[in-house]
Amino acid sequence: ADVTLVNGVPFPYLKVKRRKYFFRLLNASASRTFQLGLSREENSLTLADDALIVLGSDAGLLDKPAVIKAPKSLPMGVAERYGVVIDFAKFPANVKQVYLRDFGFSGNLGPTPQSLLRFDLQDDPVTDPCILPNDRLGILTLRQALIDRSVRTRTFRFGRGSQWTINGRGWEPNFVSADPGQGDIEIWTLINTGGWTHPVHIHLIDFQILDRNGLEPGEHERGWKDVVLLHDGEVVRVVARFAPHRGKYMMHCHNIVHEDHDMMTQFEVGKGGPSPLCDRAKPLP
Repeated sequence: ADVTLVNGVPFPYLKVKRRKYFFRLLNASASRTFQLGLSREENSLTLADDALIVLGSDAGLLDKPAVIKAPKSLPMGVAERYGVVIDFAKFPANVKQVYLRDFGFSGNLGPTPQSLLRFDLQDDPVTDPCILPNDRLGILTLRQALIDRSVRTRTFRFGRGSQWTINGRGWEPNFVSADPGQGDIEIWTLINTGGWTHPVHIHLIDFQILDRNGLEPGEHERGWKDVVLLHDGEVVRVVARFAPHRGKYMMHCHNIVHEDHDMMTQFEVGKGGPSPLCDRAKPLP
């Protein structure tokens, strides 16, 4: 059977009080993309303004909470992380169970949609004023650093030929696809030329998404990230400062099947830094 595990458990449930809870979510699947939301029914979608309140992404807090209500969902590619708050005090007394559901993603193989986690609501509501939808969480934005500043741009095309490739090339241990200087700010354009969705992971740095197909990114992904979900035919621009370390680092699709079949490249920050391909780790004393 094709069953999604939560913390290693099939068909899990969690007893919760009727108050706010913070959850840290990680998509640890090999290839599956999730579209997450809340429902009061296990096998169907309810439209009752029940919200996932997103506070943080891969590498820190958002500028302000992003409220995800059905029929909208929170998309999560492989290796993406989000911090969310669920306020169980908002559910009426007659609601005893709430489900975290995968609304379904057309690019997946296997069953969709499905319930991933059941919450069993206990006790009376607890008033908890912290984490309100309009709170300012305070993010330092690199996007502002682009105003009146010229930065280098690069383009990477993620596609499929005889194998999964980046700019038409598979993994080559002696090939470096980008060479930003240590501390440089650059804009990278990531293009999915078709074949599947790619969760693109860039090592070393945290970046911010500038736009998707020329439009503002979703409110939930306007914070610091190190993985970006690149849909079929989509163009996403990201900006990053390549620091603090020198050396060679990876960029790859985090769909493990794609990564294992060559959708990986490396970039070098500065000159004379370490390379994981030729520097052996020293044994512990």
